[in-house]
Amino acid sequence: VQMMADPQRGWAWVDALVSAHTPKLMMTGPALIEPSLRTLCELCEDQLQVQRTKRLSPVEVSKRSTTLERLEPCSLLVAFSRKLVLELKGMLESVGKSVSVVYGALSPEVRREQARRFREGEADIMVATDAVGMGLNLPAHTLCFYTDEKFDGIQNRQLKVQEVKQIGGRAGRFGHHDSGEITALDPQTLKSIRRLFNSPDAPVDLSQFQVRPSIDHLSAISELMGEPSLLRAWLTFNRNINYGEAFISVLPDELAEWIELIDDPKIPLWLRWTFACTPIRGGFDSPASQHAQRWIKRVAEGHAIPMPKLLLGSDLASLESTLHVVETYLHLSRSLPEHFPEHDDGEDARKLLNDAITRELSRQRKPRAARRGGRKAGRRR
Repeated sequence: VQMMADPQRGWAWVDALVSAHTPKLMMTGPALIEPSLRTLCELCEDQLQVQRTKRLSPVEVSKRSTTLERLEPCSLLVAFSRKLVLELKGMLESVGKSVSVVYGALSPEVRREQARRFREGEADIMVATDAVGMGLNLPAHTLCFYTDEKFDGIQNRQLKVQEVKQIGGRAGRFGHHDSGEITALDPQTLKSIRRLFNSPDAPVDLSQFQVRPSIDHLSAISELMGEPSLLRAWLTFNRNINYGEAFISVLPDELAEWIELIDDPKIPLWLRWTFACTPIRGGFDSPASQHAQRWIKRVAEGHAIPMPKLLLGSDLASLESTLHVVETYLHLSRSLPEHFPEHDDGEDARKLLNDAITRELSRQRKPRAARRGGRKAGRRR
């Protein structure tokens, strides 16, 4: 629940919290978010009950760094990019270790399968990005940081205290291990991780909660001001509409960039809004983005969109980008079923691609010694 303070995605979490149609909502998070939650609950005239829990298995930062070769089974190695995760997977396999991986571009189905392989001992080591810090409970004894820095979409920066605690907390899952250990691959990184892990949390006390306008708000602005652009209508709303001191309307940079690509006045405003609310994975130069930009024009002309033909490449990147196209189609089939009618075919395609990605990720590189032996034998023959 601390994600409601995130500068890019906070609005989505606030929306989820205040829009939940339920008499009881259970939230988990660190104590640092409690003041903000109390403020939000008072604004919504809800009651907040806090139940504090204690960690059942202790976790400590190791006194010594380690190496890839010395990583033991039930270890979790955390890096901060897909490219690095796959490189580390190959390096570990070359010294005879079996590996599963988790990173943000993978679908939930593939992540769960990779977690199962690690949980059931089919993989000795899991290599993951910080995507592993939320939503996956893994029986890892050791959590090893590859680095203490990450690229946050704007710049390379040092990890924050809460990030180190959230990720490091994956070590020593209760019921599997009596304790957990946090380490790193070099002494300097380990020193930094130790300092961050043992530092107090930075306080979070939101004075304003991020929200976004609805399509009704934006349509009203567009009509009253004669403003054809969805992007400019949104920015006008942000500048001029006062929700009161407690809330602020936002337009994240990434979303603004996507809206710019589809903000054609010839396309109905509601349709541009629907596509703006559609997650586009893989970046704005990706096949998913290119398909979506073509689809919105076809829908505006009244056409139904068939499921695109799948080109199943053998490499992982092609499989992932094709899956992103299918996931975009499926999302739109739920929002615009009359224009994206082949939902069942999309689900079949998603399963096919998830299975292919799982097979590719589960393929183990032969250990270095075995490859050298094979070459020597070839020369002798």
